[in-house]
Amino acid sequence: MKPEGIFRFDEFQLDSLARTLRRREEIVTLNRRAFDVLLYLVQNPGRVLTRDELLKNVWPDTFVDENSLAQSISALRRALEEKPGDNNYIVTLPGRGYQFVSPVQVVASQSLSVVPDAATPANPGPSGILFSSRRSALASQQRKRKIS
Repeated sequence: MKPEGIFRFDEFQLDSLARTLRRREEIVTLNRRAFDVLLYLVQNPGRVLTRDELLKNVWPDTFVDENSLAQSISALRRALEEKPGDNNYIVTLPGRGYQFVSPVQVVASQSLSVVPDAATPANPGPSGILFSSRRSALASQQRKRKIS
């Protein structure tokens, strides 16, 4: 099972559960299949993914040709504002497949949530991002309400 949650790369944030892609604070519109392709790419950063592997994982119960994948990759490049030859995010490896080359940070998984700075007196982790279990964050918010 691949990780789910929130993935950050460059100035983008992809939320697999809410199925949203944001560039800074702005939502970037993607069709369902392009989103699924991007999600699979960011779940496998640095790995060379064959066209066959992408097709089987993004379209598991449907027969589609490689043209559908090429259209999704093209839509992703437009959404990520990647110009021809930039190769900041998705690299095409002729005869081999595709590779997501931007560093990806998993910000939160299903059992973790990012807690805003104002809500936590705790020390940030090495990346400066504060993590807490959902239960702890909720308990903290409830304590604050009782105190106020």
